Amino acid sequence: SHLEFELLHCLLQRHGQTVSPSDILKEVWGYDPDDDIETIRVHVRHLRTKLEPDPRHPQFIKTVYGAGYCLELPQTASSAEVNDVVS
Repeated sequence: SHLEFELLHCLLQRHGQTVSPSDILKEVWGYDPDDDIETIRVHVRHLRTKLEPDPRHPQFIKTVYGAGYCLELPQTASSAEVNDVVS
């Protein structure tokens, strides 16, 4: 979906860094509610189902408990490849 793509784009721009739920909501949904983390969880789960070999044990989209989400790219992905995907 469009929102899943925007969420992935948000995480790709900061791959290797933890992105807070507040930052994700601002960038992807355009607002900053007090407590709407369930929306993010649902979309992350959908992305994991599509991208992860085993969504129950994610290799790429990691949950950083109490902090947010982090996209970890395989070591074989170069910065140029990441920039091509993000652009």
